Amino acid sequence: MIWEINHYGATREMALGIVFDPDHGKTEIKLERVLEEFAIPNNAVQRSSDPDGHERWVVRFRLSGRHTRDFFSELVQIPEVYAIERKTE
Repeated sequence: MIWEINHYGATREMALGIVFDPDHGKTEIKLERVLEEFAIPNNAVQRSSDPDGHERWVVRFRLSGRHTRDFFSELVQIPEVYAIERKTE
């Protein structure tokens, strides 16, 4: 971890809102794979449903700047994701 901080930069706590079309559970599987790839545990996700049928997850995580950008890049490639709302804590 020290090497990563020195190499990639310091980490910061973030909360990320992800709004997506559940597509009968398939999108959840895609998102869980991305979270696992970036070592973000399932208990870091607060899940809820919007009245319009979309799912909303709030994910709390701490990654280096580079890994945060890579994480965001993976999320925007999932076509069922409608919105990504970033907030630095």
